Amino acid sequence: MIIPFAFVDGNWTLSDSVLSGLWKKMETQRLHERTFKDGDVKTEDDFLKMMKSTHNIPVLCVDDEYSPAMIGWINGTGKKFGFGHFFVFREFWGRSVEFGNQVLDYWFSLGGEDPVFETLVGLLRPENQVAVHYSERLGFRRLGEIPSVGVVMYKTRGEHGKGQL
Repeated sequence: MIIPFAFVDGNWTLSDSVLSGLWKKMETQRLHERTFKDGDVKTEDDFLKMMKSTHNIPVLCVDDEYSPAMIGWINGTGKKFGFGHFFVFREFWGRSVEFGNQVLDYWFSLGGEDPVFETLVGLLRPENQVAVHYSERLGFRRLGEIPSVGVVMYKTRGEHGKGQL
């Protein structure tokens, strides 16, 4: 299930305590450094600011028991495109394609008949083959690799739903 993180009627859809709990879980699983390798997010406070930034479109995906499975966010948006990011909690590794597709369903549905996003782009570190493979299973196509930037992948709205399970 998708829980969009947004400011609605003067309130955030997820409280600071929920976001803090997600950050602590990332730290416990020692995955926050891998996820935020560029160094922009080093602390819980940095994470809260990033999630609340008007430059991000974040979502939380939970399983049937409301356990957090993954966090996704889009930033760097342009006309009909954005840069997509995923973080999958360790206990969901190997079975997270369903959750990733739920996040993509949500993002590609934004705007209804006039979609906000036609294309999502991913930049992945080449040494993170788990993330590259996961993106491919979600139906992202690999364009190539840019030195000092990473592996460039993309997925279009029209191709969504063609990922391999």
